[in-house]
Amino acid sequence: MSIAPKVRRSVGIAPEFALLGFLYLEPSHGYDLHQQLSRELGYIWNGSQSETYNILKRLQERGFIKSRLVTQEKLPARNMLFLTPSGRKRFEAWLKTPGGSGVRTIRLEFATRLYFAGQTRILDQQQMIDQQVAEVRASLRKLEGDLIELPLGETYNRLGLEYQILQRKSILDWLDSCRQTLNLQFYPDDALETLFEKEEDMKLSARNILKGRVVKVTKGAVNTEVTLQLEGGEQIVSIITNTSAENLKLKEGGIAYAIIKASNVMMGVDEK
Repeated sequence: MSIAPKVRRSVGIAPEFALLGFLYLEPSHGYDLHQQLSRELGYIWNGSQSETYNILKRLQERGFIKSRLVTQEKLPARNMLFLTPSGRKRFEAWLKTPGGSGVRTIRLEFATRLYFAGQTRILDQQQMIDQQVAEVRASLRKLEGDLIELPLGETYNRLGLEYQILQRKSILDWLDSCRQTLNLQFYPDDALETLFEKEEDMKLSARNILKGRVVKVTKGAVNTEVTLQLEGGEQIVSIITNTSAENLKLKEGGIAYAIIKASNVMMGVDEK
């Protein structure tokens, strides 16, 4: 019987697990790790290069990562960092362990877990969102119940509770935005054959696939906004990670396909 290593949360302290996650994907150098953290998760974790180096030093002292000196032609030797087996176990345990429904937990830890779930494919992102929605809703119901029971005379306690309730409602809106963003993905024309080969596994129907021409690609610090114009002139805008945009080699003027997977369908009518 194996017992998963205990995960000590570091929410609000340091992006320890984000650095472990990048090394889980591939070995890297300290400087490159800091640049990757800033590029991919810079709006989630905001730290200096020296802080990144200090975290990596602590992780190495605790046996979660190891280093090896790598020589370079015409350049000084550099320390290449690798995950140890215990480091891999620690990262996987963290990734699979929900962090709760607190505002800071979701802003920092859940967003980071969601990113690495997509990168590693260890967890299903939509299931993660569903689980997080359930936790936030349960927390919201409790807070609303507390507000009902709280005497009207406790004005400032009621204001504090109302603030927490509004936070939870905003989080639910954000989680819905996460779901919709991750449901819409782009595929370039040369990847369509592979896409249809996977159709059986993906459970897609033809109505989920919209062909169009990429008319605009706007790269940001973390994500890329892609605008696809359909044959009828309609436009679809999707926000995907910079890594996905680079892997798909999306460029203006190219043909791509929007794959829409929606768990919710909205309905409307024309105004009379």
